Amino acid sequence: MLLSQHQGTIKGTVTDQAMNNEPLLFANIQLKGSEFSYQTNFHGNFEISDIEAGEYTLVISYAGYNTAELVIIVAENQVSKIETDLEPMQISFDDVLGMDTASKEESRK
Repeated sequence: MLLSQHQGTIKGTVTDQAMNNEPLLFANIQLKGSEFSYQTNFHGNFEISDIEAGEYTLVISYAGYNTAELVIIVAENQVSKIETDLEPMQISFDDVLGMDTASKEESRK
C-alpha cells in the first residue's frame, strides 16, 4: 500500500499533424531508458500506470513519421496528461535517386 502512494500515471493522445489531427493508431510509446513499450489504441490514446514519481522522457514513434521526445513530470497520486502530434517524414525525390545511384555503384564493383 505504501508503494502506490509514490506513483502516478501518464495519459495521452497522439494525433497525425498532416491529417487534421486524426488519431494515430498503434503509435509506439516508450519511457526512455526503460524496457517497457506501449501503444496507442484506436482513438490514439494511451495510459501508463503505476510509475514512480519523477521526471521521464517519453519517446513517441510511428513508421514514416518523425519521432518525438517529450519530458514529462510524474507526480505522486496524479495523472500527467499530454496531447501531441507527429508529423510525417519529408523525403525528397533527390534522396531517393541518390540512394538508388549508390546501390547501383556498389553492385558494379
